[in-house]
Amino acid sequence: MESIIGKSSQYFHGFDVSVKIDLYGRGNAIINTGIGFLNHMLELLSKHSSMDISIDCSGDIKVDDHHTVDEIGMNLGLAFKTALSKISSPINRYGFSSIPMDEVMSTVVIDVGAKRSSFIFDVLFASSHVGELATASIREFWNMFSQKAEVNLICKSEYGINDHHIAEGLFKCVAHAIKQSISYYEVK
Repeated sequence: MESIIGKSSQYFHGFDVSVKIDLYGRGNAIINTGIGFLNHMLELLSKHSSMDISIDCSGDIKVDDHHTVDEIGMNLGLAFKTALSKISSPINRYGFSSIPMDEVMSTVVIDVGAKRSSFIFDVLFASSHVGELATASIREFWNMFSQKAEVNLICKSEYGINDHHIAEGLFKCVAHAIKQSISYYEVK
């Protein structure tokens, strides 16, 4: 399958963010966010979606991770939107995934052809952080992604106890839904 590349970069109040994706890659990831757990989640997003994702971000994360996570979500969404605009063959447009991650069941639905953003996040975390990533920032990441990619994204998590499992299940589930939505289909 041919490569379809999207890029986005920004310098914003001391944050330097660069994102490159290939929608039809091999799931290779080069991730440097400065936030270990976010790196891990983005590597899983890449692997399970089969998108090649390269992210480099430098900025002040001494106060907290909020701006870093926002900027990465925003630029990933912009790169995704750019790549989507280059697709010339029919794709599924809609993606759905429901997966278990140990005790967690995550469900994600995405419409990548919406041309506008709608976002619902029905995911609860018990703790304020997973590693050095604030769990509240996970919602903000996907919100910024959906706004800038102009996709409809609905995320739900059930039965979760362990916040690591909840977050990991969510990122994997989004990845599988994206993979389904950008898959080509033949017009009969």
